[in-house]
Amino acid sequence: MAVLPKKGEADYLRELARSQPEQIAKAELIVGKPGAAPPPISIRLSEPLLDALDRIAEREHRRRSNLIQHILWEYVHDESRKLRR
Repeated sequence: MAVLPKKGEADYLRELARSQPEQIAKAELIVGKPGAAPPPISIRLSEPLLDALDRIAEREHRRRSNLIQHILWEYVHDESRKLRR
């Protein structure tokens, strides 16, 4: 398998300066759906914390991601209440 060298700034500038009408004609415009949720993000949690969250989620009939979002929103609302005092 051939390994391509990493492009440098000069390579990118040459590529941008080159005329590419055939590539532009094939381009697609990607538009998100109106009102769609933002893309998910990833976080790393320790195994004991995940286990505890899974037990709570099961007890509350939630998915783990829903429980984490619920907990974070509770925290945000509590903090905003503190600021209003």
